[in-house]
Amino acid sequence: MKPRQFSQEERRTGIKFKEPYARAVEAFRRDALSRPDYDPANLFIFAAMMSRGLIGMLKAVEAEFGERGQQVATEALVQVGREIVEEAMKGVELPAGLDPVELASLFTTWVNEVAYASVENPSIDSREECSFHIQWCPLQDIYSPLDCRIQRYLVEGMLRAAPEAVKNFQVAFDYGIPSGKPTCHFHLRQKKAGEGNAWQEYTRLINRKALEERGK
Repeated sequence: MKPRQFSQEERRTGIKFKEPYARAVEAFRRDALSRPDYDPANLFIFAAMMSRGLIGMLKAVEAEFGERGQQVATEALVQVGREIVEEAMKGVELPAGLDPVELASLFTTWVNEVAYASVENPSIDSREECSFHIQWCPLQDIYSPLDCRIQRYLVEGMLRAAPEAVKNFQVAFDYGIPSGKPTCHFHLRQKKAGEGNAWQEYTRLINRKALEERGK
């Protein structure tokens, strides 16, 4: 049997994820979005400022403390990613009968649309592979290609807390909007016996490049 191609509605309701930061989100809807004089675009400006501050802080830590500073800072981001998924998955029952690739695709849709507030075009390509294009990302005009590693550390934490079936997939980044491409493209495929973790291996290469830029 071929894996399913989910409709947009099925993707958003197929797994009943909890809402991270639920109390704060409810307060935002109640106290800000309900106001006719509140412009949601200001929230985007706030998020952009925080994102620029985060990458600036990471670069400063790398320049001052080198590899050890980088490890401490990035592990803090990994922990945030883990906490978001743990909160979203707490008490959630996964639907019966999902193929691992279907689960992986639904999980990445939640990550892309909710955690990253992005516009996604997903695809289940075979029983072993799925992929997605990010057609718009809030950070695409704010971060350089190397700055986008902030998302990589958060994703590392998300993968650590993901359902076991999702952990059995290799996740790879192919290209991105900050590099001049029309979309960001990622693909996932089931791991083969004895394979290492491709996501972590590529992260190590990026970390080394960042330290070299800082003169470390």
